[in-house]
Amino acid sequence: MSEPVVARDVAEKEIESWCEQLECVLEDLVKEKLVMAVMAGRVAFDSESETFTVRLRTPLTLKNGDILGELKIEGFTFLQQQEATKGTEDPSEVSSRMLSMVTGQSSGVLDRLQSKDITTAVAFMGFFA
Repeated sequence: MSEPVVARDVAEKEIESWCEQLECVLEDLVKEKLVMAVMAGRVAFDSESETFTVRLRTPLTLKNGDILGELKIEGFTFLQQQEATKGTEDPSEVSSRMLSMVTGQSSGVLDRLQSKDITTAVAFMGFFA
């Protein structure tokens, strides 16, 4: 990892404050992934809309020529969660479907992202689980 933009203790406190606001408890492994993203300066949180904006490590050029450089991640409904689990018990498939729902990006676009960007985005969904 390159030189941190945000100190570890500041990143940890930021994540704690988000957890308090969103009333969630995160697993340690998920927390560590989030801390790394915050330390790298790749995360913004809009407390009013309760939406995370995560800057991608590797931006993606879309078929129309636009560049996808960030994902907006928001909460999901119980209905969306049920929809994501229909017809599958595969946790990867469920995560992929949920990520598509909460970011508004098609699964075809998400499938083209680097795995590090996907795992970071999925970690942010933990705030809404």
